[in-house]
This record gives sequence, structure tokens and C-alpha cells, in this order.
Amino acid sequence: MEPLPDWNAYFRTKSDRELELYEWNPSQGEEAQEAWRAERRRRSERRAEAALSVVGGESAGPQALAVRIVDFNMPFGSMVGFMVKWVVATIPAIIILLVIVFLFYTMLAGLSGPYR
Repeated sequence: MEPLPDWNAYFRTKSDRELELYEWNPSQGEEAQEAWRAERRRRSERRAEAALSVVGGESAGPQALAVRIVDFNMPFGSMVGFMVKWVVATIPAIIILLVIVFLFYTMLAGLSGPYR
């Protein structure tokens, strides 16, 4: 008979993404599912503790995490698609701005009296 695996040790070796994608198989037993839940809970608590780091004796909360993005990789095709969506999204914005400008000029023309 094959020895039962140590599910806690198994899940500790997995990345967050692998834990996210894990699908429980009933043949693995309830222990595997409980170990999976415990590991996810442990990592979640660890992330929460990191976010609530102590600065100067007081809990600084999530604002204590300063992030600076230096670079990112984006495939050319995805960037073109993003830019096309961006351009299409500007069309309603331009229409709204034109309506506002039209209403402003109409209001000014109404205040100045009849045009001759």
C-alpha cells in the first residue's frame, strides 16, 4: 500500500497561482482539500500582516506599501488592441464635450439678446 502524501508540505511548495488553479479530486480525500484551504488561509493572513506593517509603533495600514512601476511588457498586438479601444472610447467623450460647448454658446447668445 502506498503511503499517504503530506498534503500540507505539498501545498507549501506550490505558488499562489498553482494554489488558485488547484482542482480537488475526491480520490485524494478530504485531507487534501482541508490542507489546501489551510494553506490559502495561511497565505492570505500573511499578506494581510504584510499590508498592515508597523511603522513608528503604529499600524500604518495599506498606505504603507509604496509601489513604483519601472517597466512592463505588453505584446505589440495587445497594445494595438488597447489603443484602438482607447480611440473608440474617446468618441462619446468628444460628443459630450461638443454638447456642453454648444449649450454654453447658446446660453451666451441668449443672454446677449437677439442677433442682428
